[in-house]
Amino acid sequence: MKGNFQSDNNDVLLDVALTGVGIVFLPIWMAKEQVTSGRLRHIMPMYSGQNLPINAIYPQRRYTPLKVRCFVDFLKQKLSE
Repeated sequence: MKGNFQSDNNDVLLDVALTGVGIVFLPIWMAKEQVTSGRLRHIMPMYSGQNLPINAIYPQRRYTPLKVRCFVDFLKQKLSE
């Protein structure tokens, strides 16, 4: 695909889409609020990108700190939606 604008920053792409500059390809979790509110439209619902794994990497210890465990649990919940 060719165009006048390119970016590898999803925050910038979201801003570009919201200003009406063009079509962007974003993770659904990133644009869900804007699609639900009607500010953006999902124009290719039959097309989806690759599902890539996301890993949380932290030092192995006998006892994992509670803040690390809570963050990993938060990621699991948000990314499974």
